[in-house]
Amino acid sequence: MSNERAETAGGERALLLLANLLTTGELPEGDRAAPVSSGGAALLRRIDRRLYLHAFPGQPELTWEPGPEMRPDAPRARAHGIVIRWPDRLVRYAVAPRRNGTPAADGAKQRLRGDTAYDLVLLGSETTPGQRAGVGTMRRGLSWYHLDELLRATAVTHPTEADRIDEVIACLREEQLVDTDDEPAVSHDGAPALPPTWLADAIEVGRATAADGRVRALDVPLLTKPQARAAEAEVRATLDELPTGPMVEVWCWRCSFASRALTRSGKHTGIELRFTRRDQRQPHPFGSRER
Repeated sequence: MSNERAETAGGERALLLLANLLTTGELPEGDRAAPVSSGGAALLRRIDRRLYLHAFPGQPELTWEPGPEMRPDAPRARAHGIVIRWPDRLVRYAVAPRRNGTPAADGAKQRLRGDTAYDLVLLGSETTPGQRAGVGTMRRGLSWYHLDELLRATAVTHPTEADRIDEVIACLREEQLVDTDDEPAVSHDGAPALPPTWLADAIEVGRATAADGRVRALDVPLLTKPQARAAEAEVRATLDELPTGPMVEVWCWRCSFASRALTRSGKHTGIELRFTRRDQRQPHPFGSRER
């Protein structure tokens, strides 16, 4: 099997495991829809925030589009796509083709009703702004690396889903779709990409701050204002899913003439993502808030 065919087959196996993670039971057959699990909905909203900068309202449902010769227990099962129905739009997740072309979208288009928006998300493609992919279709990309990152964060906020999440993460490595030693050189805004565990680490920092009230900072290299603002917004939205999340304030600290960083990364870059418990909020004499 060629490298391209092997990578595509590996991606389709990951897609099947992702579909099993998103559903609360067995995958639906035909045109039937299945409810999405709590952890699955949280993962989809994280993907939405990454691709659209905001999450969409409502509760999603999943429709499975199996490919030919689809067998759930097959080690190289071939999948066509996952269709997620939100109240006002459809999103189809498919494996990005290794050569020119776009995965067939007929099944999802047949499910369109009225003014429902339709997006195609290609897994294994670099995160990009929306691009037209035919009439009524907007195409976006989400790399396996960024899916891995969002899966890890969901495992922290939804520990009951952790085992199934770990299956998807393990598949990404077994199929060599993600290599921990092969991080992307840059993120979508041109800054060096953050490590895959950064969001999961931020959740743990937020929980610790809520528990004891200590001011903390996340030790990741934030090099630009846009990157820091995007990280702040994503952490804020993620913490809001937790019972203790509203207790914690997340803000961007930037070095000033009399400032003092709390982390090694902050000393190097002059920017930190800090966490403060709201009922113990103190003045910050050693730095300034970046707004």
